[in-house]
Amino acid sequence: MANPKVFEAALKPVEPELGSPGIHSAAPHPFWNHRYARWLIVVGTLVNLTFAAWPVVNHIRARVNEAHGRTVPVAWGFPKPAIDLIGHFNKDYDLWRLVGVKTLRGESVYPEPSTDAIFPFMYPPSAAVLLALSATLGEPFQVVLLDAINMLSWVAVVIGSVLLATGRAWGRHPVLYVLPSLAVLILIQNIFMIGQPNLGLLALMLGAFLALRAKREGLAGALVALAAGIKAFPLLAIVYFLWRRHDRATVSTIVTLAALLLVAPLPFRGPQGAWEDLSRWTRGMLFKYDETSISQRPYRSFSYKNQSIMGLAHRLFRDVPADGEKLADAQLRGTDPRLIGPVWKVTVVDLGFRGVSGLILASAALAGLVFVAVMPSRNARTERSDTLEWAMLTLLIVIFSPLSFNYAYVWMIFPLTVAWTLALESPKGSARRRGLLVWAGVASLLPATAALEPRVAQAYGNLFWPSVVLLVGLGWELRRLGRQASTHSAQAGFPAPSTLTHRTARSASQPLSAS
Repeated sequence: MANPKVFEAALKPVEPELGSPGIHSAAPHPFWNHRYARWLIVVGTLVNLTFAAWPVVNHIRARVNEAHGRTVPVAWGFPKPAIDLIGHFNKDYDLWRLVGVKTLRGESVYPEPSTDAIFPFMYPPSAAVLLALSATLGEPFQVVLLDAINMLSWVAVVIGSVLLATGRAWGRHPVLYVLPSLAVLILIQNIFMIGQPNLGLLALMLGAFLALRAKREGLAGALVALAAGIKAFPLLAIVYFLWRRHDRATVSTIVTLAALLLVAPLPFRGPQGAWEDLSRWTRGMLFKYDETSISQRPYRSFSYKNQSIMGLAHRLFRDVPADGEKLADAQLRGTDPRLIGPVWKVTVVDLGFRGVSGLILASAALAGLVFVAVMPSRNARTERSDTLEWAMLTLLIVIFSPLSFNYAYVWMIFPLTVAWTLALESPKGSARRRGLLVWAGVASLLPATAALEPRVAQAYGNLFWPSVVLLVGLGWELRRLGRQASTHSAQAGFPAPSTLTHRTARSASQPLSAS
């Protein structure tokens, strides 16, 4: 059997690990020794605090208007704003408050199936339990708590992305801390404003990737399960665990999620209520897909704001309204959506419901096959290849989630960080560097096309397509890395693919610094 040390030496000419000393020094980037670094930190903190202040101000305004009786009751006692007060309602924060209170009272937050009522709360029963715990703090403090979680999550996402991409959390190129977030800044602001948890979910996923890197598969599975217990779509990561034979991560995900869905609700709903809630949610959310709706959002599920492959495919290849937001709002006001006049569409060709569904399935199969094809073999994996895989996995989860409204694409922060790392680590003046800079730049700028014509850009996928651009580039890079490893190992007289262990790859890796 070949000596692993000799084999490692034979692979040294291969494309270096992220931030290898052959291209960049291991010392912190000179920027962080300049006074401008302090200003960058100050500005970033102020932006974070400003975004966080938004829902607190909205909360105060909403309560003032509520005190003056300027709200109207709708479904199951939930107050929606009067038409002339839209904008003063505190978005999803008020929904979280009501769900938490109802759960504390032992009431179900999902309508009776016989009523055919739309679910105001689409998230799993475990999410309702977490909201119930936060509701014990009282209304204003629940908003502050959820706000603080989003603030910390944003910081964790930026630092975690840089850590995964470069091997070091601090002192790397300033572009890595700024540009990925700047590319989706309006989505981050949207998350703060409406109170969505997607930044926190991404932070949990990055924590799972770091746990995998540290060989703590049980922790990785638990973090993915927690993310899925809050909002179901991160559970798609279990397919990756199964393929990569992360058996402990798979078991941990299943066991932890089962505990969150069936055990955690017991103190509030009892055994029968917990099972009933899970059954209602599963039927209403996971198995609700027909010509009129995806899950529990008729009209909205096909609207320009849903940029999943399902939403985009139905808009472009079926005769459905692209302005589902307008129709959904009309329905909430008690107006028949068919009576509001002509609707806006972006249909390219009408393939019908079955045709579009087949197209979506074929796209999912193709994406999965390509992902598997570019993956290195189990024994050829390194920290760099793992980082590229996880960045691709992050994008695939968002794209193939049935409902990926705009704010879901804050998950692009991690893949964009990896893309800019690949560009900045390349030799200055090289054709490779220029190509990677253009690739990362295009992926970062495409979301901004919404500034020109928001609805049209979103309807045609101003967030979906940059994610595809990132996927293609990351997949190409992952495949190129595997081919280079095979070529060099063959030239050295060793069998391909590489037999480097995770520990060997880790010791050869150095963090990215200057460029």
